[in-house]
Amino acid sequence: MAAFNIKGMEPHDVAILLDEQNIFVRSGMHCTYPLHKFLHEEKGSVRASLYFYNTKEEVKTFIDKLGNISKVLG
Repeated sequence: MAAFNIKGMEPHDVAILLDEQNIFVRSGMHCTYPLHKFLHEEKGSVRASLYFYNTKEEVKTFIDKLGNISKVLG
């Protein structure tokens, strides 16, 4: 599991853009509001849950599409 943000973008917007590309993540506080408040990430983060059932190709696709979003909009 990995939680992240793209500088200059809202976590929910990142999740929607990934969703439109059939990559499903969660956005929000993820039951860690005190941590997000401490990190000054008041709007939460995006969370991807990668596990042994994901193929290498799926992980590569996720990274590529996330990189494209970051380059174009971040």
